[in-house]
Amino acid sequence: MALALFRRQSATQKRIRRVTQRSSDWWLLAAVFALLLIGILMVFASTYSTSYVNSDGKTATSYIVKHLQWIGIGSAVALVAWLSDYRWLKRVSVLLMIGTLVALFALFFMGKATFGATRWLFNGSIQPSEFAKLATIIYVAHWASSKEKRISDFKQGFIPFMVLVALVCGLIVIQPSLSTALLVGLVAGTMFFVSGADIKQLLAVGSGVGVLTWLVASAGWRLQRIETWRNPWVDPADAGYQTTHMLYALAKGGLLGQGLGRIGGDGFPYVPAIHTDLIMAVVGHEGGLLACMVVLALFVLLTYRGFHVAVNAPDAFGTVLASGITIWFCLQALLNLAVITNSIPTTGIPMPFISYGGSGLVTAMAGVGILLSISRAVPKKA
Repeated sequence: MALALFRRQSATQKRIRRVTQRSSDWWLLAAVFALLLIGILMVFASTYSTSYVNSDGKTATSYIVKHLQWIGIGSAVALVAWLSDYRWLKRVSVLLMIGTLVALFALFFMGKATFGATRWLFNGSIQPSEFAKLATIIYVAHWASSKEKRISDFKQGFIPFMVLVALVCGLIVIQPSLSTALLVGLVAGTMFFVSGADIKQLLAVGSGVGVLTWLVASAGWRLQRIETWRNPWVDPADAGYQTTHMLYALAKGGLLGQGLGRIGGDGFPYVPAIHTDLIMAVVGHEGGLLACMVVLALFVLLTYRGFHVAVNAPDAFGTVLASGITIWFCLQALLNLAVITNSIPTTGIPMPFISYGGSGLVTAMAGVGILLSISRAVPKKA
């Protein structure tokens, strides 16, 4: 467990660390920068085609310009978080959680419905469920690190944790966005056990997975999605359209790919929103298996450096917080790759740092800034 590891190493760390500012984790920053660069190339390659020109008033450069704007905003947020002391987040964790719940509730009254889901506020500009990922991580990190050994107590640890996570996930499921709710639950649950929960509580959390399974089986459109996942070629012109063409793009990419800007050419049919959740199909088509392996290697590096930051954090809050953010990036990337290879049914999970988007990209960059802040922090003087 991370907290136990932190306690064992804290004495050694205090002896070997000088009370000066540590260097930030530049390898982590380099991995994120490389992923952002790949994302810029892929978003441009997938939207700079006749398929996207004059669609809803867009031009061939509208998407990449907007994407670059979001990267600029996200970079500014990451810089502020990087240069700030991450420990101030403990003072605002409750407010962040309350604000997130209010925003999720506001979707019932002010949300914009798109493709059958109500997930956006302010005319599609803000997606509260994306901010809920980071807000939940910050709150759980503060709450769990403050509990210490009491985290394994059923009344003081498990029940409050389950109530909070069930509330957040429930509000996200209603949108509906089962995949995001599942991701939030998995990340929060992993953080809970990293903080010291026992095996009995692990079994109890399994009941939450059972509820999510029931939700899948209770909605007809989700059953149809599962059937499409099992055999997308049964209806390739309708229900299986995105899946079959996503797999076709990967297969056509081969080992080295077709080259940038080819996803909309050579008779390749139009695939709606391929620059968002399905962006890895573009990576596979344009850059082949080699490009996909580079992306995977960058996420492996990001995950390794994230846990390195967690292990070397100067306090328990930093350890749990860095672990949560790293687990979030890792699980979200794995879920997205599983969708692209048709290993699991289609979800609405974007690829961190690569997919086109606003709320998700800015939130992920904020998470990176917090990791960098933890990496440069030193223990406070007693």
